[in-house]
Amino acid sequence: MSHNHERVRSILRLSPLAEKPIPFAEFLTDLIEHPERSDSAAAVLFRAITAMGVEDPADEPNLERRQYLKMLKDLNIPSLVAFKHVAGSQRFALQPMTFLLSAGAGGAQRTKMIIIDGGPGSGKDYFKDGIIKALELHTDETEKIYAVEGCPDHENPVNLLKLLKKAQLAELAEELGIKDLAKIVDMACEPCQHCYEQVMGTTATPKEEPSFDDVKVVPMRLSTRSTGLADWQPGGNVSLAAALRKANRGFVSLPDAFIERKPREGETDERLLLLDATQYRRLPGEVDDAGNVSAASPLDTIILATTNKKALKLFLYGDDAKDIAPVVPDADAFTSRSAQMRLPYNTVRIEEVRVYENELKKFKVLTNLDPLALKVLATVAVLSRLAKPKSKRKFVHPLDILALYQGEGIEPKIRPESEYDAVWGTGPTSSSSPSYGGGFGGYGSKPAETTPKEEDPFLKIPEGVTVSAGLLHAFADPDEGLNGLDMRTMMGLLSSINQIGLKKPGEVKCVNSLEVISLLRGFIAGKAKATTNNTPEQQLVYDRMLKWLGGMPTPGAPPSEKPEIIEAEYRRMLRNLLLQVFAPDYEERAQKLFVDYRLHASASVEGKTTVKDPTMGQVPVNTGLVDELDRYRLDKPKGSTLSEEDKAFRTRLDALIGILRDELIEERGLEAAKDFKVTWETIPELAKAIRGKLDAEIGTLMEKLITTEV
Repeated sequence: MSHNHERVRSILRLSPLAEKPIPFAEFLTDLIEHPERSDSAAAVLFRAITAMGVEDPADEPNLERRQYLKMLKDLNIPSLVAFKHVAGSQRFALQPMTFLLSAGAGGAQRTKMIIIDGGPGSGKDYFKDGIIKALELHTDETEKIYAVEGCPDHENPVNLLKLLKKAQLAELAEELGIKDLAKIVDMACEPCQHCYEQVMGTTATPKEEPSFDDVKVVPMRLSTRSTGLADWQPGGNVSLAAALRKANRGFVSLPDAFIERKPREGETDERLLLLDATQYRRLPGEVDDAGNVSAASPLDTIILATTNKKALKLFLYGDDAKDIAPVVPDADAFTSRSAQMRLPYNTVRIEEVRVYENELKKFKVLTNLDPLALKVLATVAVLSRLAKPKSKRKFVHPLDILALYQGEGIEPKIRPESEYDAVWGTGPTSSSSPSYGGGFGGYGSKPAETTPKEEDPFLKIPEGVTVSAGLLHAFADPDEGLNGLDMRTMMGLLSSINQIGLKKPGEVKCVNSLEVISLLRGFIAGKAKATTNNTPEQQLVYDRMLKWLGGMPTPGAPPSEKPEIIEAEYRRMLRNLLLQVFAPDYEERAQKLFVDYRLHASASVEGKTTVKDPTMGQVPVNTGLVDELDRYRLDKPKGSTLSEEDKAFRTRLDALIGILRDELIEERGLEAAKDFKVTWETIPELAKAIRGKLDAEIGTLMEKLITTEV
């Protein structure tokens, strides 16, 4: 079999790291049509991430995750492809993206670094990997940088314009037709020693007529193996100055940046470089073999440090009790040069399941898991990460939070204080000032404290308000996602579940959801017993999750008449799974009910006896269907009387749809109108009624089948 060698060679071609240089004057004239070529590292990084795109709910094959992505889209929260691998990070990603957008536009953020703190297994390194991937693997025009040829700092050519006098710069701006040229130059760094001498010469050999004629500009890609991307860790074999210099014009990550490390005698901690590197965007000059010191090097890079809260606190303030001195002489000076962002654990179940599914693909041998096993495991993980209310007060049920966070179309009400103990009542409330603990994902070792009710932001929600995902996001406890079972723990449990299935006798190796619940109950019970090994925060989570899993296992004890939270959620999911089996056309039937209600409701209000159906022609008005759905909507019993107020909803239906459409246009512009689709779930009140009717019908069918056939 012959092969087309030229075709194979063509497929194997790669984009070059650096392209053909162009004259400096040509670079300037091209800025008219390509202003992005003069951009800072922040602007380049922002474009690189956005160039990877945003997930479209319509392209998501998993119906449950599609529902989640649709909710995010409705809340104007993009699910960036660059960070898709970091489960549930969509809301968090808004913070660094807002930082980059402002820094790239010349805001105060350009003189700051990003510090991400989060527990072990929260995804800090994964998030960093997404940034590197965006810069390194995409080679379009928007991800390139333009650097002075031969410059060891591969600096921005715009820096050289700082050598011009103000009048010259104004004349150049007029000639190029770039009104903001002075502003662009003002945001630029001072040129490095190499580039300065290339234009001006040296004192020993000065140029009689300094010019930019010898300056060339090179379009280049960023790469961890060449230019613009670097990684530095305290105690490594690369100095921080060298890492920052390599990362110039791009991105540098500092994992575990603030772990305790004592410099050698006579040395200062090199992390103090970050003070000048951020505020003044420069690195100290280097000393050559003759002892000459070069000018400070310009620094234009995004610095992202990851840490845990405890390490950062020691770095800034030390610990008198342990005789640990702070590293920085002025903690406020350091914190003012940083934007601190807290990355919580994932609190979205469908995202957690996606991580488990990806992990299972790496296993060489797999047991068979029932369809709900991973969801049960994810339910326990996500619920463990929710923040316990800081005071005994009204609350949203944790299962309602779980459902809302993944976009399920429910409209729960706030639960009264009288139900608090039944759900959350396991002991003291969580600490209001957490700090990281080890190996668990919890914070700190301080005793739990009770926050006064008046300080609880949740209490600002008015009575009777229907809870939505947006409302939960707005009033989320600051501690949400900071404690709980971390991803590393869950990966270990997933592996244990797989091994349990593989060790079973017989050819068919499988694990069902009830076995998963039993395993989790035993695991949490063991952790809850080990009180001396747990921080107060860990103990609170273990105690709460043990309660929600059914309490401490007791051999021979009869099952509880009323299932606890985890089993109740399992039963709900099992019921929905059975509904899908008994009603594979559920969506179609639901949409038909919506269309029929919309058609017949308005006709019934107008007192008509017939109405024109698009497919069947003139038909009698089905007041029975409309009344039945209204009773489901209002939670009224079958056959009950409907008042005129109850029926008023029928006249408001089209107006409600119009309001939702107008809100979408107001948020996203007139173009968004074409994306507005009216489905049976568009109006939550009616969706609830349709769901109630269909579920009741299918439930009757299931009961009949079980009693007659089984």
